[in-house]
Amino acid sequence: MKTPAEIFSLKGKVAVVIGGTGELCGAMAEGFAAAGAAVAIVGRDPAKAKTRMDKIEKDGGNAEFFSCDTTSKTALQQLLADVLKKFGRVDILVNGAGVNSPTPFFDITEEEFDRIMTVNLKGVVLACQIFGKHMVGQKSGSIINLGSASD
Repeated sequence: MKTPAEIFSLKGKVAVVIGGTGELCGAMAEGFAAAGAAVAIVGRDPAKAKTRMDKIEKDGGNAEFFSCDTTSKTALQQLLADVLKKFGRVDILVNGAGVNSPTPFFDITEEEFDRIMTVNLKGVVLACQIFGKHMVGQKSGSIINLGSASD
């Protein structure tokens, strides 16, 4: 009989965690690593990524930082290529990058609204297209999309 650790093992899998330098997705990156997955931490802050990677590696996991403008299809295609070059596969994609606004709702400008929608919606759709197409081609994979009302 398999143990829970064996049943839920991600050994040999690769998780790409967009937003992995943040709190919520950073914790998810650590969880994937603890379950045995290699983790691609995607974010904008190399210092935060290093702190997260150091913790993962100290706990026996494997993680690598990738910087990416997730609102750019070309940048996301390059991210996929870079992750495949480093880890050889992609099994899990977490879309967790996001921005919000401290501006009261009735005062949000069109420019601010466009920035929020570009990061929180366009970035997710593009990543789903690029990584989803790859996963369909390999006939396996999971995509997890997250939203948050706070940084």
